[in-house]
Parts: sequence; structure tokens; C-alpha cells
Amino acid sequence: MPDAGERALTIVVAPDSFGGSLDSVGVAAAIAAGWSNARPHDAVIRKPMADGGEGTLAAVADALGTAAERRSTTTTDALGRPIDAEWLLLDGGRGAFVEMAAASGLARLAPAERTPANARLASTRGTGDLV
Repeated sequence: MPDAGERALTIVVAPDSFGGSLDSVGVAAAIAAGWSNARPHDAVIRKPMADGGEGTLAAVADALGTAAERRSTTTTDALGRPIDAEWLLLDGGRGAFVEMAAASGLARLAPAERTPANARLASTRGTGDLV
């Protein structure tokens, strides 16, 4: 029960990802856990969001639950190196979801590799291979 004079609240936690560190699902879980520790009688609803970039796949997978099956395929990063990239198989094969950042995103490159010279060499072929 809440303390005398306090009422239980319903809180919606709807964050985007923290680029390069946590996807929106992880951010929502951390915020929800902190809130629940401080106010255990409140209802916390997690609704991870995404802006279409890094972390969108995680938010879509969370929203779709069992209708989305995570898959991994070997492809290439923006500099042509082999990597494993995640994508979602939807509704048992009736569709798919590919996040461009999974193969071609900046998070795939070390900070020292994010140079103008590499930008001229970079390719989104790995994303195309996922599609």
C-alpha cells in the first residue's frame, strides 16, 4: 500500500535508445526498475520507442512479442567486413523487419573508423544483403 495520503500512480515509461549504450528496451527496463524500487505500489507500463535508427529492431520486437522471431544472418558492415546482424521474422514467415543500423550503422564502427575517408568508402550493401 502507498503511504498515507499517497495514491498509487500509473506510469508510462516510453524512452528511445541511448545510442551506443542501451537499446530502448534496456532503457525502459532500467527506468521501470528504478521507479518500482522507489514506488513499489505504482503500476509501471513499459513502451519502448524508436525513431527508426539504432534500437528500432529491439523496440519492434518488444512490441510484437511472440509474433516476431529474432534471426541473425552473416552480412557485411559499412566497410565490407563480415558481421552477424539481427533481423525479425514476422508472423511465421509472412514478413520481415530489417533495421538498417544492424548492418550499416555507426555503432558497427569504432570511433576511430568514423572518418571522412571511410565515409567515401562506406557501403550499405550489408543491409541490402539482409533484405
